[in-house]
Amino acid sequence: NIISSEQIQQQGQQNDVTKGLVNLDTYTSLQEAAEACGFCIDSVRVESLCLSSVLQNQASSDQKLSATLRTEMAEKTQRRQLLELEIEDRRRRIDQEAELKRIQVQTDAKLEEELHCLKEAELERRLYLRKMEVAADNEIENIADKNVMVFLKDLKEEGVDMTKFLCTAGGLEIVSPVFAKAASLKAENNRTKIAWKLDK
Repeated sequence: NIISSEQIQQQGQQNDVTKGLVNLDTYTSLQEAAEACGFCIDSVRVESLCLSSVLQNQASSDQKLSATLRTEMAEKTQRRQLLELEIEDRRRRIDQEAELKRIQVQTDAKLEEELHCLKEAELERRLYLRKMEVAADNEIENIADKNVMVFLKDLKEEGVDMTKFLCTAGGLEIVSPVFAKAASLKAENNRTKIAWKLDK
């Protein structure tokens, strides 16, 4: 029978060891020797167990080895758990970074769209103001032109020959301040047009 060092060291398992030692089948060679000598062994009783120094050293070595293996197993289990926690934490950080990037992209797109709308609104406002300025300038020119035409018609009604009047230096000197207020009548090529309107 095979008896382990743990069975010998542990008090609760020494009865099993004793049972193995008192079994006659364990001592077949002893029984054969006794029969050869003319007597028979009926039973065996164990009075006490005393471990040899070799067996004690073996048992102590086995216990140290078991303790070392248990310690190494516990350390490996702890390292594996720490590694799993680190991997989970890394995965969580990657997910958070991906979510932050997604939010940043959405925010940038929204800001860009709002900026585009603001630029369009600013452009429309400038175009509207420019149209208003042009309309105001045109209205001012129309008023000035009408004033010039009224002035010239008044001269005609007074019996002034407008063709001769506009072609003389004195006549131009008189009407120049009035023409200066009408942008459309400043050029000399408009004299014929003015005279034609007056004749009409």
